[in-house]
Amino acid sequence: MQQVPAKLPLVILDRPIPGIDAAVSCDQVESARLLCDTLRTVGVRNVGIVSGPLHVMTHKNRYEAAKQCFNLVAQHEGTATAETGRDAVAKLMPHKPDAIICTNNTLARGLIDALVQIENPPVIGIFDEVPMMHVIPIPIVCAVQDINALAEGCVNQLLPLLRGDPKPIMPMILPGHTATNRAFEARRLAHSQQTTGGESNHSSTEPMNA
Repeated sequence: MQQVPAKLPLVILDRPIPGIDAAVSCDQVESARLLCDTLRTVGVRNVGIVSGPLHVMTHKNRYEAAKQCFNLVAQHEGTATAETGRDAVAKLMPHKPDAIICTNNTLARGLIDALVQIENPPVIGIFDEVPMMHVIPIPIVCAVQDINALAEGCVNQLLPLLRGDPKPIMPMILPGHTATNRAFEARRLAHSQQTTGGESNHSSTEPMNA
């Protein structure tokens, strides 16, 4: 911060920094809630988490938010690379998690590479979208940032700074949304039918037990 010129027009994208008000980011807490709510629709309770370095705010916030939603059975931390995702499989799979959550899509790409040959892989929850996920046979749900809205927010904050507008600029936090692939929707349908069928069978047997 001391090395940044005081009058330099600067907008921070994605990772708010204390002391810099001109910042645009996605609501990580809300994104985590949406991701967790969607994972619950397929019966997820126990999870493993693959994270980048937890001293990085983005990875830490996503890790902490996901950990609060489920029973954490195992964790793997490393550099935010595909190799970390691949290495996580050997550590997490013995714990038989219902889902594995990745704190970014680079980690997820390595995880997917390692899981695609495994029969009945767990669901994968990912912060950030994975390209071509609809052709991947593993159930995937992503917490997606609105890239266009983030870019527009940066421009809207930067222009007043360039003009020298004295009006204070406040941090901008944008909502996200979730996206799922076909394999996830098939898993969700099967879980819904199983749950509904179980409830129906239970209801039908109650009068006989009465």
